Amino acid sequence: MRKNMNTSTVQSVNTGTRSIVCAATALLIAGCLAAGAAAEPAELPSREWPEVADGFASVNAMGQNGTTGGAGGVVVTVTNQVELERFARLPDPLIIRVKGAIHITAKPNPLTRYERLTRKEIHVASDKTIIGVGKSGEIVNGGFFIGPDTHNVIIRNLTIRDTFVKGDWGGVTQDDDGLQMDGAHHVWVDHCHFSRHGDGCIDSRLGTT
Repeated sequence: MRKNMNTSTVQSVNTGTRSIVCAATALLIAGCLAAGAAAEPAELPSREWPEVADGFASVNAMGQNGTTGGAGGVVVTVTNQVELERFARLPDPLIIRVKGAIHITAKPNPLTRYERLTRKEIHVASDKTIIGVGKSGEIVNGGFFIGPDTHNVIIRNLTIRDTFVKGDWGGVTQDDDGLQMDGAHHVWVDHCHFSRHGDGCIDSRLGTT
């Protein structure tokens, strides 16, 4: 009789213990789920890119009111260096869409003891918008040059990278920037990523305003 009672008591205690453990586990899981739900960041509001230049690019000066780039001109899509150079130099307003990575090459430079291939800056004329397509637009091993009196240029949504020459980390043998501006005005650079440039990411000099 005592043995039966002990067995019954033990079974009852074990059952109760299992119930307590299960209940505690359920509470723990529920608490973790609740904590996880509370830890999720709030959804950020969508943000559209402005269509109008701000800052110095927005001023009315030097015969140019604001910076509109190639607005009103023909829209073209480029996928290689030849196309990019040809359209960037034209005198007409153009919106140039860069699709994919464009690798820039230049003529060999036998005078340098570093890499024989020097980098190159693509010359950009006035009234141009150069914009990447989605996340794909890249300029690799080169950059852009905007020269004296060139104005009304927009560079947007591009990754511009790797103008450095291997072994010449100080930029002694070359002057290739991600973007070089000499005496230009009304230039808007927006949502661009610059990295690993031999001289500078953006070099604004010689009276650029």
